Parts: sequence; C-alpha cells; structure tokens
Amino acid sequence: MKNPPSKQLDDLLHELEIQLPFANPEITGITHNSSWVQPGFIFVAIRGAKSDGHNFIPQALERGAVVIVGEGFDWTLKTPVPYLHVENARQALGDLSSAFYDHPSRELEVVGITGTDGKTTTAWLTHHLLKSAGIKTGLLSTVGYKLADDVLHHFPAHFTTPESPEVQRLLREMVDAGCEAAVLEVSSHALQLER
Repeated sequence: MKNPPSKQLDDLLHELEIQLPFANPEITGITHNSSWVQPGFIFVAIRGAKSDGHNFIPQALERGAVVIVGEGFDWTLKTPVPYLHVENARQALGDLSSAFYDHPSRELEVVGITGTDGKTTTAWLTHHLLKSAGIKTGLLSTVGYKLADDVLHHFPAHFTTPESPEVQRLLREMVDAGCEAAVLEVSSHALQLER
C-alpha cells in the first residue's frame, strides 16, 4: 500500500455503535502495541494474561495516540485524548481495523483453514487450486503472504495469524492488487483472541 489510509474517528466508531461526544480526530492507524503507535493512531488497551494495555497508555500518548479504547480505566488518571469504553477490547480491535481498511473481506471470497495439524499444507493447496481455476487469490500463511502477483512476502515475526490490524491491512492489499479470493491460515489461538 503506497499511502497509508486515514479515516475520521466517527466513521470508525459507527462500527462500535458509539456516538462522538468530542472532536473528530483524523485516524491514521490502529494498534494494540504502544511501541507501534504513530501520530494519529487509536491505541487499543487490551487486558492480557500477563499485562494490561492500560499500563502502556502513557507510552502510546507520547508516541501520538489520539484515542484510547479499552475495557476499563482508572478514572483518577486523566488523559488528554478521548478514552472509549468497550465491553471487549479484542473484538473492538478487530472491528475498528476492519472498518479502517473499508471491510476488505466483504470484497473477497475468504477461505479460512484451521485445525491442529496440516493448516499450512492445506492453505497452500487451496491457494494453488483456486489460482489454477483462474481466480486471482491471495494467501496469508505461517510462511508469509502472497498478493495477486504470487510473490511470497515474509513476516518480520513468526505468527500463524497476525493481529487484526495486520490481517485487515493485508486483506486490503489483496483487494487493491486485484485478488478475488483469499486463503487464510487461521490458528485456534487467533480465533480465541478474536483476530
């Protein structure tokens, strides 16, 4: 993607059925990792098994977050940007990411491969069969991802299924590259974490 997209916050919040009670900042990205925040990002504070994303709000703000989304907040603390309370921060991360990239899965036939063993092999075989049938097909796998040009791109980190913002970005790239279908290797861990 040449130029990263940007959206107005109220366009994204429509997905969560939240009305804007404040200014409408331009949103340039979404992440759950405070070290990945760039100016104009929404930071989604996720409570995990080992740490709470709320502890990283100061770092996200320093890096330029314009909105914080989370399940709970210590209201004795003040934040210079809006804090949006949601019931499920992981689900909100996925919903906001999908809205940010204009719901790319709605423009593709999406095949998700899950299971204990054989996901990678099955995903690659499915991708090959769809391409052999003349269908421009993208692939998202443990090994990496492919767009319509069939070039394998590797991920910097090893995940079977990346986090929601990355999945949605890659699906958007597939659509923009002319893909009609996408094959995704989907781990049970990713399903559990609502990626």
